Amino acid sequence: MTQAILDTDILSEIIRAKNSHVARIAEAYLKHHSRFTMSAMTLTEMVAGWHKIQDAWRTSTLLTFFERHEILPIRVEEATVAGRIIGDLERLGIPIGTMDPFIAATSIVNELPLVTGNMRHFSRIVDLGYPLELLNWCETIPHG
Repeated sequence: MTQAILDTDILSEIIRAKNSHVARIAEAYLKHHSRFTMSAMTLTEMVAGWHKIQDAWRTSTLLTFFERHEILPIRVEEATVAGRIIGDLERLGIPIGTMDPFIAATSIVNELPLVTGNMRHFSRIVDLGYPLELLNWCETIPHG
C-alpha cells in the first residue's frame, strides 16, 4: 500500500469510524505504515472546527491523536505551489477555498498521493495540469 497524505474529510471518517469501508482501508494502511501522514492544514481545519464550537476536550483529544502521526509542514515550496493553485482557480472562477490548495500543494511537493472523498474540488487542480494524484478510500480500494 502506497504512502499517502490524508485529506481532512478522510481523517474525519477514520476518527468517527462510521464508514466501515474507510475503516478497513485505514486499518490496513496503519499495519503497513504505522502512522498516517497529513498536511499541517488538516490539523488547522480540524482544530478550527472543534475550537469554533468550544469543545476543549475534543480539541485536546485531537491534538493527542496528531502527536502519534506525521504532520507535514507548510514550507516555502508548499506555500508557493498553493498560491499558484489559488491564483489559477480564482482566475478561472472556480475557487475551492484556501485550505484545500495547501493540502494539495503538500501532496504535490512531497510527491505523495492525496486520499480524499472530495474529488470534485481536488479534480479541479488536476484539470489545471498540476501533478496531483488522487485516491478515494470512500469508493475504491487503493493498490500499491
